[in-house]
Amino acid sequence: MNPIEFVRKVPNTINGLFLASLVFLVAKLLYFNHVNEYFSNAHDIGVLFESIFTSIIASYAFCLIVVHRVDIRNKSLTNPIVKKWAGCVAGDGISLITEIFKSNNLTMENLTKENLKNSLFHLTPNNPSSNAGEY
Repeated sequence: MNPIEFVRKVPNTINGLFLASLVFLVAKLLYFNHVNEYFSNAHDIGVLFESIFTSIIASYAFCLIVVHRVDIRNKSLTNPIVKKWAGCVAGDGISLITEIFKSNNLTMENLTKENLKNSLFHLTPNNPSSNAGEY
């Protein structure tokens, strides 16, 4: 998979947090390290922010490597199976509805709640002539 496409699939909030942390860390290292302290302990607060931003960047790398890569791989393995079985269930439902309509001479024009209720009430799943009970 293309690395840019891989990163684009990460949620936008995580990407935004990473980019903001990267920008603030670079600004702190390039600009704020060379500015005189305006108040006491300003350097200590700068070190604290630097460690927070570095931690966010490390967490982003961990998220990409451990969580997101595994999630992408699992989706690529499970999606074809889920789509196959969802298609089978949908096909069975369509064939069941078609069988109900054929066996009771129903059409969309004469379909009422009462006709459908009677058709479903008289449906016999164990009837060998219908496909209603075959799963």
